[in-house]
Amino acid sequence: MKKTILSLAAALLVATNAQAAQPAYLMTREQMLDIYRQSFDRMNTTMEITLTTLDELPAWEEEYTRRTGLARKEDLMLSSLPMEGDMPFEDALQLARTILQEKFGVTGEALDAMGMYPRLMDYVYTDQESEWEFYFTPLRDTDVLLDHDLPDGGEFSVTLGAQTGTVIDALWYSDRLPDQDLVSLARAAALADSGLDEQAFDAFFAPGYVHHFNYGDGTCLTLLYARTADEPDGDNTVYQVVQDVQTGRILRMERTNGVG
Repeated sequence: MKKTILSLAAALLVATNAQAAQPAYLMTREQMLDIYRQSFDRMNTTMEITLTTLDELPAWEEEYTRRTGLARKEDLMLSSLPMEGDMPFEDALQLARTILQEKFGVTGEALDAMGMYPRLMDYVYTDQESEWEFYFTPLRDTDVLLDHDLPDGGEFSVTLGAQTGTVIDALWYSDRLPDQDLVSLARAAALADSGLDEQAFDAFFAPGYVHHFNYGDGTCLTLLYARTADEPDGDNTVYQVVQDVQTGRILRMERTNGVG
């Protein structure tokens, strides 16, 4: 199933306030870029990174007003640098790795072998806590922002409160979890709910055309997409099936038009 992880924006915006009272950043933009370069070099990957300073924000908002008629984008988020009060990058990364190891049993060696792509999201106009996001993937030889098939072993993401270290999200993206035929059980439940016979069901919902997310709390989500989900005018019907990881028991199931 083709997918884009964590909805990574094509442009990475790094804020470095150029106003009179400049914030005290914990790292430079070059240090942030170097973190990406290390993964790019090891994995032969790439992604577009555009650095934008906050002194350019008025021009950004002027263009936004021209396009929308609104004075500014109140929910604006920028991918930024950690500031005083935020967890330093090294501490946030270690916490993210620990969470993945404890929740999903992934080893430190396995994470070391993956590319690691971080960002710090700053809610520019609100008091909402900034967020550290980490994306770990074994993808090689590609642009990591492009839609792609899930690699063997899956991919991982962690989102943390940048000041508190609160776990906002920790996900394992995988077509199939080890030793659990969860996808097949989810498909069987969706088949029964659909009222279709197996041939008609498979003609509409592609076998194996799924996303699978392990939440790390004993439950997981399986998404079964219509065959036409990637087509511009295709049917976007999705079965969303929440299961118990250990038993495969269906805890909740919903048929929706898209993922919501």
